[in-house]
Amino acid sequence: MSTSLVVFRPRKWWAPLRSDDMDRTTVDSTLGRLLNGLSDVVRTPGDVLELDWHGQRVGSQWTITYGRRGVRRVVASIWDDNLDETPDAYRDELQAVVGPLRELASATHARLLVGGEDLTDASVNDVVDLLA
Repeated sequence: MSTSLVVFRPRKWWAPLRSDDMDRTTVDSTLGRLLNGLSDVVRTPGDVLELDWHGQRVGSQWTITYGRRGVRRVVASIWDDNLDETPDAYRDELQAVVGPLRELASATHARLLVGGEDLTDASVNDVVDLLA
């Protein structure tokens, strides 16, 4: 079973047709530590970049959607690759995924949704507790 974590900037109520994208440089620098080579990819508006990241326990698929002015949305679907083991190693690796997403939301004034619930103001540990 996987859980989706989404980072996006909601549109302003007074400009519903205008996208409010996150800065590409901020996304690249924040997520680039986890997703090697992210900044090397040439992107144009409307592109959707799909990447995979696998640790010892955590598996994840990332979808980064680009808008006219930057990044419209980042989605990470995560799952436990080894359900037979104790949750400690899973929790440790979750921090490696949740931390950069939480940092990205904070740096870009975006929202962090976890399984559809807004956890923007939650700490990394609170999000990890919810997922583990």
